Amino acid sequence: MSARSESIWNRNFICAIIANFLLAMAHTSVNTLASTYAAFLGAEAVLVGALTSIFFGVSVAFRPVAGPLTTRLNNRTLMIVVYILGVLVHVGYTLFNGVAPFLLFRILNGIQYSIIGSLTMKTASDSLPASKAASGIGVYTISNSAANALGPSAGVIARDLGTRAWGDLFGFRCVFIFAGVMMILALLPVFLLTDPGRPKKLAGSVWYKEMFSPHALAPALSLMLLMMSYSLFSAYMVPYAAQKGIPGISTFFLVHAMCLVGTRPLFGRLADKYGLMKVTLPGALLFTIPLVIIARGDTLAVMLLAGVLAAVTHGAVYPTLQAMCMKAEPPEKSGVASNTIYLGIDLGYFLGPLLGSVVYSQTSYGTMYASSVIPCFLAAVILIFFWPRIRRRHELVAAGRSLSEKI
Repeated sequence: MSARSESIWNRNFICAIIANFLLAMAHTSVNTLASTYAAFLGAEAVLVGALTSIFFGVSVAFRPVAGPLTTRLNNRTLMIVVYILGVLVHVGYTLFNGVAPFLLFRILNGIQYSIIGSLTMKTASDSLPASKAASGIGVYTISNSAANALGPSAGVIARDLGTRAWGDLFGFRCVFIFAGVMMILALLPVFLLTDPGRPKKLAGSVWYKEMFSPHALAPALSLMLLMMSYSLFSAYMVPYAAQKGIPGISTFFLVHAMCLVGTRPLFGRLADKYGLMKVTLPGALLFTIPLVIIARGDTLAVMLLAGVLAAVTHGAVYPTLQAMCMKAEPPEKSGVASNTIYLGIDLGYFLGPLLGSVVYSQTSYGTMYASSVIPCFLAAVILIFFWPRIRRRHELVAAGRSLSEKI
């Protein structure tokens, strides 16, 4: 095999990275201000929470439909349609204000996200050589890290500029316009994708077996548990810092995201060289350290240290667990594997803040962060218990790239 064919840098991979970055910029700029906008519309506290979290709740609920769509329809055509849906959703956000319209478009946005996130990853993964799956996914996830660093700030800047010009409502409309422009720009790399044609369907496969991959469930469950803990950073760091009187906590997110840009591809390469488990298991266990530091920290310097350590450990587990899932299925079912990954991620983001709110309402934010080490240990236990089966599945898939459901 030539060095060129072993390179991750090909047309579809580059287009998928660019499209995913622009998609994530749109989502993070809006999601960061979703609760603020809901409160501005006059929603009560409980409804504000519902409007904020329904994005991920709808995404989880729609996953059983998203999986079969990615395995049965032309992926390039489906991506174009769903990215156009994203444009229309943000046009709706812009033109219609009110709690009911916002709820409707949040639901549509969640449906769009449930399809497009896993589909874009599938496109990137399908273009990677098997020997560089982990490192390629590590590079791919840089687009999410960069968007997580830039998107929230871009949304706030757009809102502030609009508010100063024409008032609060126009400020929020500027956020939605910015996100819509990101979605329009994302269509350009999507149109440049090479057409893969209609996905090759495995013999004997039926639609309900394409909702999720049973062979990818163990790493996806570990990913869900780790994302439950990780989601607490974005969900509660700001009020936690305010309660402790720590100024400038926004720096935490910037430092953390910048470190993720470097750590995710690094650990992906290490996993390709030394093995997935040798990177993933230590990462899952060591992810408990920044959580404990945050639980006890009371200065910005300590929080920034925790942000760096969280980036290092999260960078070790995020791309490697995704690679475990993708390697569990042959190319014909990469969409199902990708859908399984995002099912775990969405459930983690949905359950983490929800269960975290129960803990801190009864105790404190510090106790909440300290208790979030439990999912990390559970994730490690699952990996240890199921690793022999996961490794055997990877070996079987690698031995024959068009395998039946009997494996």
